[in-house]
Amino acid sequence: MIALDPRSVPGYQKRARAYQSKAYHNRHDGFANFAIGNLEFAIADYSKAIEIGPPAADLYSGRGSAYEDAGRREEAIGDYRKALTLGPDNAGEGMIRAALDRLGVMP
Repeated sequence: MIALDPRSVPGYQKRARAYQSKAYHNRHDGFANFAIGNLEFAIADYSKAIEIGPPAADLYSGRGSAYEDAGRREEAIGDYRKALTLGPDNAGEGMIRAALDRLGVMP
């Protein structure tokens, strides 16, 4: 186990907040780019937010929607299914299940 220097904790906390802020901005950039039809930018923004973490159902369902609209069926299915595993009781569950049905697959 690596021991952390207690004097370094504020620096770690600052970096953690910066990553959280970056993920937050990527999430909202994804929503905005999707809304105006910039699908590849939306996919990139959602992907970056997912990479930064933490995983969230709305990120996977948003990226799934962008993949679906871009004609990337298999990737959309994968993201919709992942969204269901992360938040099976979330408000978007009905939309996700409808999208999977539209794509001809069971959740």
